[in-house]
Amino acid sequence: MSVNIILTLILSLFLSQLSYAQPALKATKTEALLSFEVFDSVSLEPVHKDLMLTTPSEEEDNKVDFYRVHVDKNGKGQLLIPVGKTYSIHLKGIPDYATLEIGDRAYQKHTIRLPFREPQTVTGATASLVSLQLQLIDIDGMANPLVERIQLMDIRTKIVYKTITDNAGEAWIKLPKGRNFLVSLDGAPNYYLLRLENEKYLTHQQQIYFERKKGYDLYPSVNTGIINFIFKNMEGNPTAGQAFFAENTMTGEVLQCITNEYGVGQLSVPLENVYLLSTLFNPHFTELPVYLQPNNDLFIQDIIYQAPTEETIKARIREKEILAAKRDAENRRIAAETARALDSLEKLDRKLWESELEKVTNVNKTIPLDQDPEIVKRVIESKATMFKKLLKDNPTYAKDSEKPILSTFQRMKESWKDKVIVTDITQSMQPYNQEVLVWHALNLIQSNNSRYAFFNDGDNKICSAKKIGQTDGVYFAEGRFEDLATIINSMQTAMQN
Repeated sequence: MSVNIILTLILSLFLSQLSYAQPALKATKTEALLSFEVFDSVSLEPVHKDLMLTTPSEEEDNKVDFYRVHVDKNGKGQLLIPVGKTYSIHLKGIPDYATLEIGDRAYQKHTIRLPFREPQTVTGATASLVSLQLQLIDIDGMANPLVERIQLMDIRTKIVYKTITDNAGEAWIKLPKGRNFLVSLDGAPNYYLLRLENEKYLTHQQQIYFERKKGYDLYPSVNTGIINFIFKNMEGNPTAGQAFFAENTMTGEVLQCITNEYGVGQLSVPLENVYLLSTLFNPHFTELPVYLQPNNDLFIQDIIYQAPTEETIKARIREKEILAAKRDAENRRIAAETARALDSLEKLDRKLWESELEKVTNVNKTIPLDQDPEIVKRVIESKATMFKKLLKDNPTYAKDSEKPILSTFQRMKESWKDKVIVTDITQSMQPYNQEVLVWHALNLIQSNNSRYAFFNDGDNKICSAKKIGQTDGVYFAEGRFEDLATIINSMQTAMQN
C-alpha cells in the first residue's frame, strides 16, 4: 500500500471522527434542546437512522423549514430548535412519522423516544393504530418522574385502555387512530381529554401536566376546575381549620372547604361559571371567573390568603363584647342611680329635686334615657341651655371637650339642610345618643325638620334569626325643635325592644 493511500485513509478516519464530535448543546430562551432515542419497537435495540423535522416557515408562505438530526449507533441524537412551534418528525423512508409541539417557555429540554419498524412491517391491524408516548410533566414543563396507573377511555366505544408510567413518568401504549380519549389517573377521574385526530402519523407524543403534592387531594377534570385556598396566619404559617366559601353567581349554590394540616382547602367547581369567594369574616373578598384559557386544558387556581385566624378574630370580638358589656353595665348603673335620686327627691322636696336636676345637667353626666320622657326632656333641655352658654364663651368647646357628635353637628350646621340622623341606640352608645338629643334641643342646624332612624340589635332576636333586610329593630321619627318629646319617645321604643 502506498504512502498516499495510507494518508488518505487516516485523513478520512479523522474527518469521520470530527463529524461526530459535536459540542455540548444547551437550551436557551429561544431554542429548546431535543434529545432523541430511536429504538426497535420489538427488540428494543437502538436504531441508527437519521431524522428530519419540518415546520411551516414564518418567512414565506407554502414553505417549510428543515432541521436534520444525526442519530448515532446508540440510537441517540440531539438538536436545538426554535420554541413556540409544531414540528413533523420524519424518519428515513417514513415521512410524517410523528408530530411534536414545543411550547414557548425558555430553557426547555425534552427527551423523545421513537419506536421504529421498517414500513413494510406496518400492515393489517397495526396500520390502524398509533403508538402513543405519554409523558407526565411538572409545572415548569419538565419530566415528572411519577409512577402512575393511567386509563384511557375511548369516548366513542367506551373501551378502556390501561398503561403505567415508568420511573421517568413515561408510558407507551397503542391506541386506535382518529379517536378521542378521556385520560384518568388514580384519584383524578376524567382528568384530561386526549385527541388523536391526525391519522397520518404512526406515533404521537403527548405531554400531560400532573403533580402530586401533600395536602392536594383533588384534581381538575374536563368539566371541573380546582380552586386551591392556601391560608396563612399573620406570621406567614399555613393554618388548618379555616373555612373558605365559593358562591356560584349563576345558581346561588355555595360550596365550602376547610383547610387541612398544610393550610390547604380545595374546591372542585364546574367550569364556565363565576364565583364569589369568601371567608367567615370577609364575605365576597374577590370574584373568580372559572374558564379554560386558550391552549390550556386544565383550570387550577391558587388563592393565597393571609389574615388573622378565625379563632383570633373570635377572641377579639369576645373581648370587645366583654368591654361593651362592662360599659353598658356602668352606664346603666349611673343612669339608675340618677333616676332613683331624682325620683326620691321629687317626692320629698320639689326644690331639692330642681337643685339635683341642675347637677345632672352637667354636660359630662349621663342622662337617664329610660326614665319618664318628660324627665328626660327636661334634663336634655337643661343640658342644652348649659351647653349653649359654654359654646358662646368658647365656640370650639365641643371639639375641645372631645364630644365628636356635637362638634360635627356644629361644624356642619350651615351646610346640612335635608338630613337623616341614623343612630345606634344600644347601651354602649348611650353617651353619643345623648349628644344627638342635646343637639336637637339646641336647634343648631338651620332647617325645618330633622329626621331620625334609631336601630337596636334586632329587637332581641338571636343571631341565627337575624337576616339582612329582615332583622327589624329600626324606628323612625321626624320633628322640629318643639317635638323633642316625640324624638325621645321613638328612641325609648327602640331601646326597649
